[in-house]
Amino acid sequence: MGWLFGWETRKELLDHLLLEALSFHSTSSEHRVVAHACVGNNLWTVCERRFPPAQGRPEHSCRFILLCMMQRAGSPPDWGYKDVDEDMGPTEVSCPLKYLELAPLSEHQGECARAWRLRVREHWKVRHESQELARKLKIGDSFAFGSGTIKCVGFRRSMIVGENQNGTRFLYSRSRIRPVGEAPSPKATAAASSPPAKAETAVIGD
Repeated sequence: MGWLFGWETRKELLDHLLLEALSFHSTSSEHRVVAHACVGNNLWTVCERRFPPAQGRPEHSCRFILLCMMQRAGSPPDWGYKDVDEDMGPTEVSCPLKYLELAPLSEHQGECARAWRLRVREHWKVRHESQELARKLKIGDSFAFGSGTIKCVGFRRSMIVGENQNGTRFLYSRSRIRPVGEAPSPKATAAASSPPAKAETAVIGD
């Protein structure tokens, strides 16, 4: 489906999604949200569909992961969403890792869902490795970002102050750096195409 708009606030949209659109009873099944989490403007949900006994079949249920991408757009602007379930192979991979266990992959799900779940696991693996590298990083150490090698020259709150080969300083997210020599993933390369914030006034050791 496409984008649906018509909510004045983000909270109104979230209430609609969690209390109405994704939680309802029909003549053939009951739908409910087992778990949900917002990562930026991505609402990740574990949905359960429960079917009552019918035609000799016992009561049964199934779970799946559904992403609702939210944004504010239009003139005047209002909030809207687009839902994508895992069988459609979402491009987003920030789904909480525990949701893969809350909604185990079923035999009825296709290759798109399987491939997407592998990408989610890889995303969190890389993120954990980046944070471990950042935790051990010292001034003077080097790390990789995109296709370049960056020298750590300081820290600013939760960010790393790094100096590139041209001598320009930027702020780097701890979750986006890699060890020197490790090939970047396609997603990391894409992320690096948007340069980090410039840090010309960074204080060394801050």
